[in-house]
Amino acid sequence: MHPDDGPFSLSLLAKEAKLPGVVLLTLWFVLLVLTLLIYFLLGSHQQKIAVFLFILMTLLAIGITAFYIRKGFIIVQEQQAVVVERLGQFYAVYQAGPHIVLPFIDNLRGMRIRAPDSPQNFIDLDYIDLREMTVDLPAQMVITRDNVQVEVDSVVHYRIADPKKAIYGIANVVIAMEELIKTSLRDVIGGITLQEVLSGRDKINAQLKQNITRISEDWGVHVRDVGLQDVKPPRDLLDAMTKKQAFITEAEGKKRASIAEAEGEAEKIRTVYGTTDVLLKIKYLEALEKIANGQATKVFIPFPNDPNQAGLFSNLMSFAAGLGEASAVKDFNPGSGGQNPKPTSANPASPSPSAGKPEPSKPVQKVVKSQQPVVKRPPSPPSPPGPSEKA
Repeated sequence: MHPDDGPFSLSLLAKEAKLPGVVLLTLWFVLLVLTLLIYFLLGSHQQKIAVFLFILMTLLAIGITAFYIRKGFIIVQEQQAVVVERLGQFYAVYQAGPHIVLPFIDNLRGMRIRAPDSPQNFIDLDYIDLREMTVDLPAQMVITRDNVQVEVDSVVHYRIADPKKAIYGIANVVIAMEELIKTSLRDVIGGITLQEVLSGRDKINAQLKQNITRISEDWGVHVRDVGLQDVKPPRDLLDAMTKKQAFITEAEGKKRASIAEAEGEAEKIRTVYGTTDVLLKIKYLEALEKIANGQATKVFIPFPNDPNQAGLFSNLMSFAAGLGEASAVKDFNPGSGGQNPKPTSANPASPSPSAGKPEPSKPVQKVVKSQQPVVKRPPSPPSPPGPSEKA
């Protein structure tokens, strides 16, 4: 019995009464015939007994009639429906509100639902429950496409949209929905791998809903939602997957740290040196400084082929001259298109005969335009004295 049933609700129907209506009506006719026989056979001196029996049978008949009239008036509650069969054929679906059924002619069809508290685990209702029902199936073992057994727990929310189809489309719509959910779950998960089961839960839910809806529509059932509550792989496999994910996470962390460090170093270089050209110029000047601090008397400096860099090398030459270890460069302009200066002779001109004793010539640093690497050479020896000095 539904907890909302009232005194004139479906619980008063006599389709499963202790005495069927046909038996009660037959008993009433038997008593009526017996009363008439007693009245006419016993004579006038026993008429009082016959009258008493007649009155008793009449009251019984009135009571039976009132009982069936009361049963024939039903009130269907909200979110309920009643399928009515008249003389064995479908007649109508009674929705919420008051209705009249004909005793001995109309038959009411209901549904069977699960009831864990009942000894049979089921109870029969004399109506169709139109409210949304939730099927929370116990966890079941399912094999994936890569032969891995997983424990899956699912839940489905549905309601009966067409009571007529729910009664005549399937024997028991509640049990049929549970079996359909289990079958669809095995079919969907059996066609994908374990990784897809763990990562594509939304896709699985959509596929389950599509498969269940396609079949349950013929039963007058509307499926609102299907979902996987939990997926549990085997314990050893779960531990291995956890370790693998930890290694992947650690590697990704190191990768991000290396990228961040490299980006920081690059930003530091850009901040200190500005651009690549400035960096090359500074490095070039640092190399010239090391050369100038050396003991070489000749330094070969590569000159640019690009005239646009003439200003750079002019500055470099000025820097070298400022150190006091490079000779001045006269009329040097690499960008003017003129000829490159030729290196001066290492030996000075011989003195005239009338000149005094010559002084030893000082080593002079020569600047030669060349594409060759820097070569250090020993200083040239002083020139020998002239003939006048020998005399």
